[in-house]
Amino acid sequence: MAAVHQLQGVGAASAALLEKLNLFTTDDLLFHLPRDYEDRSTIIPMNQLTVGRSYLLEGTIQGVDFPPGKRKSMAIGLQDDFGKVTLRFYHIYKGLTDRAKVGNRLRIFGEVRVGARGLEMYHPEIQLITEHTPLPQTQLTAIYPSTE
Repeated sequence: MAAVHQLQGVGAASAALLEKLNLFTTDDLLFHLPRDYEDRSTIIPMNQLTVGRSYLLEGTIQGVDFPPGKRKSMAIGLQDDFGKVTLRFYHIYKGLTDRAKVGNRLRIFGEVRVGARGLEMYHPEIQLITEHTPLPQTQLTAIYPSTE
């Protein structure tokens, strides 16, 4: 059972981050299990969403709006054949505005909430769908504790 700082490629900075997670030895690393799993393998129709759960969705952008208010925000109306959801962003970046064009298709993953416009997702992960976009993952995604 070796200390993590003795492993090749683990320097002082990495060892300090691991220690914040109570990972001090190689045994600790072996038994460091995910705290949760996310299912990103199945695209769910928008009429089957439950508030408080996270889903993988695909849809077409129907509208993009920059609502007035104290905080600058962007709202994207996304729709599939079964329903619609609003994607809300408070941290707007160029890559996001480049993808947020009416008619573009998006694959998104995030938690469903109830908002002013019905069902909403705040800062979901987004991917522009093109002819080169791979199919969804085929396995569950492990979620580990973070040192942030």
